[in-house]
Amino acid sequence: MVYVDSLPKIPAAAIGYLDSDYLHNELTKDSDLKINLSMNCKTFPEAQSYNVIAEITGTEFPEEIIVVGGHFDSWDVGCGAHDDGAGCVQSMEVLQLFKELDIKPKRTIRCVLFINEENGSRGGKDYGKYAETNNENHIAAIESDRGGFTPIGFDVDSDSSVLNKIKTWISVLEKSGIHWIRKGGSGVDIQYIKNTKAKLGYVPDSQRYMDVHHSANDTFDSVHPRELELGAASIAIMAYLISEEGL
Repeated sequence: MVYVDSLPKIPAAAIGYLDSDYLHNELTKDSDLKINLSMNCKTFPEAQSYNVIAEITGTEFPEEIIVVGGHFDSWDVGCGAHDDGAGCVQSMEVLQLFKELDIKPKRTIRCVLFINEENGSRGGKDYGKYAETNNENHIAAIESDRGGFTPIGFDVDSDSSVLNKIKTWISVLEKSGIHWIRKGGSGVDIQYIKNTKAKLGYVPDSQRYMDVHHSANDTFDSVHPRELELGAASIAIMAYLISEEGL
């Protein structure tokens, strides 16, 4: 939500779906029901924070960059294991997999952990400005920000020719559990990278995501290691294909 100076600031809060269902059921029993909601959130002064960046330089086209990333902040009610610790771990794991397998990509693979996605997207915005100011050539960007669950697909923001090329790789991506590639939105942070041929959003199974999303349930024990590994493998395979085949 956003406030404007010309109107009074009215307190507002979002409640999770379990609480919402409970409140709805109680209201059907008693339409005069009253509740007390105690809120203690505050807006503090701004503080300096940073993106975290690492890369493997490409052997043939080092100036062509493929970003893999997640966001490095979370809401304070949990530890942010799925949102977006999982995405950060998967993005770092892409570089680790390349190193373990001694893969030397043709194009530069850059891992970016964006700060402040949850409250202003300053990390994504500043990275986009940095890339534009330095005339960097990003041919693709992949973001993982939908939890660390079982892989099912990739949403792709690109023109039709690029999308169709990526779709031809589905038989390889199936090895990590990817079932489809379709046109769609990518990610909050990578949207600020201009002139990119393709922006991709990694899509895991979402059926359990709202059990943990922005809640105290978003803890390390809710992440299954094998699902997390398969997601990292999916993103690594996609990054490798883009690196070797181009777009």
